[in-house]
Amino acid sequence: MEVSIPLETEFFVQDVVQKISNPEYIGIVMRSWQNEDPMQMEFNPGDPLSRPLVQGEVGVAFSSHAGRREIINGSDIQLVDRAFQPGDICKRAGHEVQSGVIADIKVRGRVRHAISQEELDRWLTVDDLKTRSDAEVGDYVVYNDWIGQVVEVFDENIVQLTSGKLVRLPEIGSRLSIGERGSHVLPPPEAALHTFLQFFSGAGQDDTVLYVKHNMYAIAWLAVNQTLSPAESEMKPRPERFWHGENLAKLTLISGPWEMEMRVGDPVELKDPSGVPFTQHGAEGDPTGILTIQVFRVHLTETMVQVLWQDGSRETLRSTEVIPHMNADEHDCWPGDHVILGDDGDERPAVVQTVDAIERLAQLRLDDTNKIESASLLELSTYGTGLSGSEHEAIGLHIGDFVFVHNQGTTNGSYGAKVPRIGEIETWVHEHCHYDDLEGWRRQMHDIGTSIASQRGKGGPMEKPLGLPIPRSGELMWCGEVSALNIDGTVQVTHPDLSTATYPLNRLTRLMDTLEPLEDEMWDEHDHGHDMDTDMWAVDENGEWSPVENGNEWEDMSEDSDTEEHNTQQTIIHNEMETEKPVHAGLGTATPHTSNNLNENKEETLDPWIRFMFLPSAPPDHHFLKDPLTEPSKTFTTRLRKEYRSLEGGLPETILVRTYEDRTDLWRILIFGPQDTPYQDAPFMIDWMLLSDFPHTPPKAYFHSWTNGKGRVNRNLYEDGKVCLSLLGTWVGAKEEMWNQRSTLLQVFVSVQGLVLIKDPWFLEPGYEKLKGTPQGILNSRMNRETSYTLSLGFIRHALDLPPTDFTTEIAHFYHTQHNLCKVIDDSKALITKSREAKEPATDDDWEMHCLPSLTRGAIMLVERQVARLAKHLQELQSSSQASAFSSVITSPI
Repeated sequence: MEVSIPLETEFFVQDVVQKISNPEYIGIVMRSWQNEDPMQMEFNPGDPLSRPLVQGEVGVAFSSHAGRREIINGSDIQLVDRAFQPGDICKRAGHEVQSGVIADIKVRGRVRHAISQEELDRWLTVDDLKTRSDAEVGDYVVYNDWIGQVVEVFDENIVQLTSGKLVRLPEIGSRLSIGERGSHVLPPPEAALHTFLQFFSGAGQDDTVLYVKHNMYAIAWLAVNQTLSPAESEMKPRPERFWHGENLAKLTLISGPWEMEMRVGDPVELKDPSGVPFTQHGAEGDPTGILTIQVFRVHLTETMVQVLWQDGSRETLRSTEVIPHMNADEHDCWPGDHVILGDDGDERPAVVQTVDAIERLAQLRLDDTNKIESASLLELSTYGTGLSGSEHEAIGLHIGDFVFVHNQGTTNGSYGAKVPRIGEIETWVHEHCHYDDLEGWRRQMHDIGTSIASQRGKGGPMEKPLGLPIPRSGELMWCGEVSALNIDGTVQVTHPDLSTATYPLNRLTRLMDTLEPLEDEMWDEHDHGHDMDTDMWAVDENGEWSPVENGNEWEDMSEDSDTEEHNTQQTIIHNEMETEKPVHAGLGTATPHTSNNLNENKEETLDPWIRFMFLPSAPPDHHFLKDPLTEPSKTFTTRLRKEYRSLEGGLPETILVRTYEDRTDLWRILIFGPQDTPYQDAPFMIDWMLLSDFPHTPPKAYFHSWTNGKGRVNRNLYEDGKVCLSLLGTWVGAKEEMWNQRSTLLQVFVSVQGLVLIKDPWFLEPGYEKLKGTPQGILNSRMNRETSYTLSLGFIRHALDLPPTDFTTEIAHFYHTQHNLCKVIDDSKALITKSREAKEPATDDDWEMHCLPSLTRGAIMLVERQVARLAKHLQELQSSSQASAFSSVITSPI
């Protein structure tokens, strides 16, 4: 699946660049057009980097020139260095299929004095630098067998004003750094939070930060040493939240093996300060005394990376020779990764040996047999539930993960490739607060920090530095950072004392920290744009979704606009259905709606394909069944009747909708994938719930994913049930795409089919649409089509083996009576034959004309297995007592 397209220079966030016309200008890329979603950006007119980017532009902060920030065309800068961390994924170029994992880094740098800008005329490495003893936000610390994480700091800064006078500036948050200069350094007087801070008339453009010291930390304590017995753990109470003064020396700062490497902009001090530049500030008798500054700032780096490629080879090269792989496929894996092969209860833990990325095949060592076998990447679960559902378990570990080590002879309690994750996320950590309006724990921290700084201004003692592990001392061997994954399944851990040891996977538990992006459990509570003025949409006679001129029927939604008496849910159903009688429709009992007149008597029908239907009760597996039923408003009930009428006449043939007499707030739909998409003929089931303030808010949705841990079948349909759609408020969208009171359920249901289940689903990912036509966009889109197709075949098999509740009759009718199962089998077999016989890769025209012109060998392996199961299902059905009901011709088995 190679792509041959001319390459353009790409810049990524954190790249070190310099101006071609003036090489003295060296800076860091802060924004890149190809790496951001403009819908997610918040623009600040006062920030030079804040305007929207156009293609080819990057936003750069030039650290060489007092933090100058500007948006510049990529053709005017050149790449100097590229920052990576071990565990990052990279490629040689966007059009190449094979990727690699960064296994190690080595950095050397050039430094300038933070104040005078005088440069040292030599390259430095981490061995030349003092080990830092101040913790930063995100760092881990240890106290009394507890691991904690710094979530906030309180700073004491000393600033030299333009006039030359020195002032002490205490403030919460690490806003400033040594050497920073400008009128922004001091906050305006009306925003000052510190009564003892004196503002002088000399403040101005040349205000310069001379000194920054953290005098206080807020620490979230995550988990306790896992080698302790339960009784010992009980004797270890959770430590305090705030740390300052002499207590700081009781904390041990833990740094990973690569965290000491230099990055452009880092402040550093040399182990041997003799003969290096320094500056002095202040005067004898001043409250701050005389300050001698021997702090330097890294202004240029050169990074060497060791890459472990998917084929098992290792290579050391300049970091600028590879690019970050920002959109790795959910089935990508690398040597040493723990994965799970198979599904349907036949899950086999395995360790990846090598990967053929082009053909999407992996060589695996199976845990149960210890033999090497070949498998399709599309058959592997590579990440587990930890990233798409339960936060307490995932598959395997990755370089850079922080882990606990269990005692020899004990395990983490999980089986095979699965690894538990622990770390209590305290609620106080995520309290929302603006720094200019402090409240809660931040207000408490501010008050304590200000008091400490005030005493320091009167000659109070300085804090002692945090403790550091003694190298190779054997302390803190119960925790560490994953530094390598071995193909025999063992994991190398670097401990805080920088010693390394190798452990089996089942002796390790991963720490889940407070600063990790949490799964958004409240993704259905976004601002839905109720007041937006948009057009009414409906399905026309040709089945197309388009705006209609008159949407007045949906506008009259206020309580005052309807004079009908307020009804309960049960009374509504009675009024709507009093002339309806449940009838036998195929294999289930239901009340079908097939007329535009809701009060018209209907005759009993045996039609097995009813698009909109009332059923007596919601099924026990409905996702929202346990959510409490709230009393509906009159607006809700009035609107509901209009929704019924719209759905009766407007649903396309391949969307089936069910709602329930006992819970009219609950809905279930079944959508069959459109033709000429990877989803064609596959079933997709979504549960819905209308909130009591509907239609002021959109419905909640839950997608029933049947991928068995193999990843997303669609970029907008998640394994944890999330349906990502701007109309639902679950993703940011343009104004006209958001929900408003005239939006309808019909519009939502058709949008899922017409806007989500499409030919090129990879571009649905936010920020990806602009990558159409680029090498990485073309390659990833083609691979994703193949992935979606193979997963969709699994949906068909799942629906046939376990027909979804409320659609049993329709599944049988669609796949058997209408012969669509035969069609799916024949289409798949034809695609396999075409792929095997092809002598040349499919051309761009082939991909333009056909959704999937060919398959990789890995996909063929999985599709053959899926087709064999579908054919077996068909054979068993034809040989059963119901064979006479189905007249389809059985195609020959593979």
